[in-house]
Amino acid sequence: RARANADRLKLAVIEDVYRSAAETAECEWRTVDSLSSDAAYGTSQRCEYDAPGPGVLRIPNILDGRIDTGDLKRATAAGELLAIGAIERGDFLVVRTNGSRDLIGRAALALEQPDLPLYFASYLIRYRLECSVGDAIWINWLWRAPSVRSKLEALAASSAGQYNLSLGKLATVTLPFPSA
Repeated sequence: RARANADRLKLAVIEDVYRSAAETAECEWRTVDSLSSDAAYGTSQRCEYDAPGPGVLRIPNILDGRIDTGDLKRATAAGELLAIGAIERGDFLVVRTNGSRDLIGRAALALEQPDLPLYFASYLIRYRLECSVGDAIWINWLWRAPSVRSKLEALAASSAGQYNLSLGKLATVTLPFPSA
């Protein structure tokens, strides 16, 4: 129960920061897309725990705004992975498709350069952020605000029991950036 209360408190603080920033007179509204040099869908390469290829990030690896490699699967072949490129420091990953509405839009920021090459699965979208570290952390923090979650869930189209977000839909999600 204490953990659940702490999670609720954290979300309340994030929402308060979001609303305070949004009400700032010198606030500029920006999209993640406008702060990125590239956005891409991941690979549909088959992955297994004991495969010989490089690691491929999946939904279980996107936790609480960070990348967790504790449950990492590997590609069975590396061929098509090279076309999408490996995860780099500053990449922002967003869950784009899942049967659970709660998982849609969940995101993580690669704060550090991964030690080994990591790629990402087709149900994730990668934004290659070209902004300051502070702005990247700001995006990652506010992305979890209940107001933003509501927007993401409203944008998620449903078909055959799967919720989906596209690059086009995510391009409409704006975040407040107050002046320094």
